[in-house]
Amino acid sequence: MVTPGLANDGAFEKMGIPATLVTAYLDQRSIQVEKTTDFTILFLFSLGVTKGKYGTLINALLHFKETMMPTPH
Repeated sequence: MVTPGLANDGAFEKMGIPATLVTAYLDQRSIQVEKTTDFTILFLFSLGVTKGKYGTLINALLHFKETMMPTPH
C-alpha cells in the first residue's frame, strides 16, 4: 500500500512512505515507538533521556532515509 506523503505545509503529496513501514524498520533496531498511524509516528521521551538515546533514533531515521530514498543525480 502506498500512502500519500505530507508536504511541509501539511498538503498531501502524490507519494509517501507509510509510517508503519518506518515503525517496522525502527522495531528491527530495537527502537520503541509509542504509537503509529498512517501518517504519524509518536515517540515518548522522559526528561532524563540522554543524547545517546535520541541520537540513536536520529541515526536510525537518517539511515532509513539514505536506504529508502533515491539520491538525485
